[in-house]
Amino acid sequence: MLVAAKPAIWGPVSRGLVAPEWRWAWDGLVLAMPFWERAGPPRDVSGNGHHGTLPGGGNDPSWILDGYGPAPLFDGAGDHFNCGDVDVAGAITIAALIQQPARVSTDDYVSKYWNYTLRVIWNKIRFVWYENPLTQWHEWWSTNEVMVSGQSAVVIVSYTYGDGASIHVSLDGVSIPGSWVVGDGNGAQTLNDNELAIGAYNAAGANPATGNVSMVLIADRAWTAREAELLAADPFGPFRRAAGVVAKAAAIAAVGRSRGFVIG
Repeated sequence: MLVAAKPAIWGPVSRGLVAPEWRWAWDGLVLAMPFWERAGPPRDVSGNGHHGTLPGGGNDPSWILDGYGPAPLFDGAGDHFNCGDVDVAGAITIAALIQQPARVSTDDYVSKYWNYTLRVIWNKIRFVWYENPLTQWHEWWSTNEVMVSGQSAVVIVSYTYGDGASIHVSLDGVSIPGSWVVGDGNGAQTLNDNELAIGAYNAAGANPATGNVSMVLIADRAWTAREAELLAADPFGPFRRAAGVVAKAAAIAAVGRSRGFVIG
């Protein structure tokens, strides 16, 4: 995949300030976290206010500089962020730039408890959603172990609820074969008020992830395979500025502070 550094021109962002060739990525965008803070909780720059909060209790993620820029590091022992009630109805796309350090049993990277979950188990990508949390859920598994320990990868899941055949999962823009191992993907979606967790299964830190996540996008529409290819080639394309838009002064870009757009 193409390694492209994070642009220093993000959030607060609006669709009209983004480079025209990337505005499609803002259609239906529910949450967008490019993780530029370098410390503390991350901001959602989608405009929907789903900013991350720190769980405390020794479970606040640390931050590193990976090949792209700043990224939160999850220790596999409970580190995560909580992001409030991020409902996604009808259809969903989850895109995440993940580096998993080792082959482990369960890493939940993006999860709204008893609603939807992107996880990796033994290097296989899994997508889970719940029709009835206690009795009926649907779980898609990649056929093969596709994640490579220690390598960053863009994982994208796109799915229209109730249509099992609609699911499309890609790794670095390449479609990944798999199947519904639990359920068939054809049930009725149920929403709830649980918080979205990044780096764990739920707000309590269950099924904690390991490694670092450099970007997360969630949309309420199913991306096409071509759109997945485009994002994989440049994971930070949706945050690149249009001509005539410049970053604010670097003085506001201190640790824990967001940069923003101004028209120049």
